[in-house]
Amino acid sequence: MATDRIIINEKSPMLAQELYVPLIDSRGFFFCDHFAAQQASRLVGEACRSHGFFLIVNHGVDANLISNAHRYMDMFFDMPLCEKKKAQRKIGEHYGYAGSFAGRFSSKVPWKETLFTILCSRRLISHS
Repeated sequence: MATDRIIINEKSPMLAQELYVPLIDSRGFFFCDHFAAQQASRLVGEACRSHGFFLIVNHGVDANLISNAHRYMDMFFDMPLCEKKKAQRKIGEHYGYAGSFAGRFSSKVPWKETLFTILCSRRLISHS
């Protein structure tokens, strides 16, 4: 199984942990390669059952969009807590900021904050 390493805390190398994540190649879905698509689906299932992480490659998402998303993500998480809380997830919603997960789990988790967003095309946004 192909894997990649993700550094959990790149700003503090002394606290960094390596997490091995399966690479899921989505090319088979785009080229109607049923065997490759079935293999990718199997790997996603295994990753979800084992630890919930996987990395999609050959997805066709523009590299500039990904780079900008990482830049804005870094900007958001570098903000003071009082600013991040302005985007706090509301009960029943699936998007927004949430923090302090460490106390909710019996094992150590590599994240303490999350930000879930909704991506939509600018063409779908009404400016009326």
